[in-house]
Amino acid sequence: MDINNIASGFQSLLSNGGSTYDLLRIAAHFRRLELEKQLYSHLNGIVADGPFKGMSYLPSAHASTLSPKLTGTYEKEIQDDLISIANSVNSFLDIGCAEGYYTTGLALIPNISCVVGVDINNESLRAAQILADLNKVSTKCFFYNTIDQAVNRLSGRLLIMIDVDGSEIDVIRNIFTCASEELLRVSYFLIETDYHLSGNSNRNEIVDEFQMRGFKMLKEIKQDPSVRISTVAQKYTQSFLDLAIYGMEGRPANQSWLIFKASF
Repeated sequence: MDINNIASGFQSLLSNGGSTYDLLRIAAHFRRLELEKQLYSHLNGIVADGPFKGMSYLPSAHASTLSPKLTGTYEKEIQDDLISIANSVNSFLDIGCAEGYYTTGLALIPNISCVVGVDINNESLRAAQILADLNKVSTKCFFYNTIDQAVNRLSGRLLIMIDVDGSEIDVIRNIFTCASEELLRVSYFLIETDYHLSGNSNRNEIVDEFQMRGFKMLKEIKQDPSVRISTVAQKYTQSFLDLAIYGMEGRPANQSWLIFKASF
């Protein structure tokens, strides 16, 4: 984008009541796109660190940011618990799978024999299939638009991950309608909390929904942006601002992740 057009756009934004915070967000967005393109080239499209180190990746992310996935800091707070649970199950269901970071990543774990991704966006599902093909795990991976189709694919010990940008309660209820008690009894749930349009968190509603169904919360993991500074990114910049931008995930403050398991 031409610098004069950017300057003109910023001036227009300020003239129409935009704040300096709005300007900062826009500038950070454009800088992030620039940094992501450079990083993808530096790394030859290979994830450099984290639980999925060595995974081949796509040049763009869907509904999230690319650089934390390439550097291995993406949702770093949950990585240890996620992999620990993944090593104890044989199936994985990712609702809100986007381009397949977790579906392909967990399909690379030998003990997981079946991975199912669900997303309402067909473009995301196509990208997830391409990523699975790229990493030669497509025989393990299946992708659908609806939860009822997904559940029919699953059996055995299961990890269910839910990240649906505010629709968590509807998704949880849908799962409990579609899945058998036998399957749910041996399932772990890992859910990212979100916010209503009013600005209130749905965290307590999610906890109440599971407790009502006989599940116990094993752990709550708070968001911690301090863990997002990447040693990989430090190889390519001396700027603290760029390091922060490399770690940006575009999520609201004070989100957390909840882990549940049946107590019946």
